Amino acid sequence: MDKESLMPVLCRDLYVGAFLALVLLYGPVVSHADQERPMETHTATRIRQLLKELESPGDIEAQQAMDELVKIGRPAIEPLLEKIFDPKSSAKIQWRAFLALGEIAARQPAPVEDSVERAFIRMAREHPNFEIRLLAATGLARLQGRHAAPILIEALSDPSEEVRRDVIHALKKLFNRDFGFRADAPEKDRQKAIMKWKNWWDAEGSKQK
Repeated sequence: MDKESLMPVLCRDLYVGAFLALVLLYGPVVSHADQERPMETHTATRIRQLLKELESPGDIEAQQAMDELVKIGRPAIEPLLEKIFDPKSSAKIQWRAFLALGEIAARQPAPVEDSVERAFIRMAREHPNFEIRLLAATGLARLQGRHAAPILIEALSDPSEEVRRDVIHALKKLFNRDFGFRADAPEKDRQKAIMKWKNWWDAEGSKQK
C-alpha cells in the first residue's frame, strides 16, 4: 500500500484514538437532551408518588405532598389536572389537588397555560363540591383579574350562599361596585342584581382596561 493510500486510514485511526481518549478522560459523549431525560424521568416519578400521597388520610402528610408539588411547579400542572378530573378521585383528593394547582398558577411569573384557566372555569361551573367551585371562581379572579368577570357574574347564581358571598366580594374588589347584590337575598332579588351586572359588563365593563 503506497503512502497516499495510507493517509485516510491513518487520519481515521487518529480521530478514533482521540475520541477514545476523550471518552476515557471525560466519560461518554451525551447529548443535552439525553442529559435532561433522567431528571425528567425522576421528576415524573416523584410527581406520581406525591399524587399518591395526596390520598393520605393524614392532613400533615397530604400538606407536605402539596407543598412539594407546588415547588415542582409547571411539570406538576397536567398531572394535577388529571387528578382533579378523575372520577375515581374523592372530593377531598380533588380539593387538595386543586389547592396545589391554584398555588402553582398564582406563582407563575408568565401567563399560565390555557388548560389551567379552562380547568378553573369548568370547576367553577360544574364541580359538585361547593368548596372547589368557590376556590375555582376566586382563583380565576386572581389569575385573570377583570377578564374573569363573565365567569364571576355567572357564579353569582351558584346554589351555595358561601360561593355567592365570596364571588360578590371578588367582583366588588375588582370593580368597586355590587349593584345591590346580596348573597343571602331571595332568588328573585339576586337575579335582578345579576341582570344589572350582565348589562353593565356588556355595555361598559368589558371595555375597561
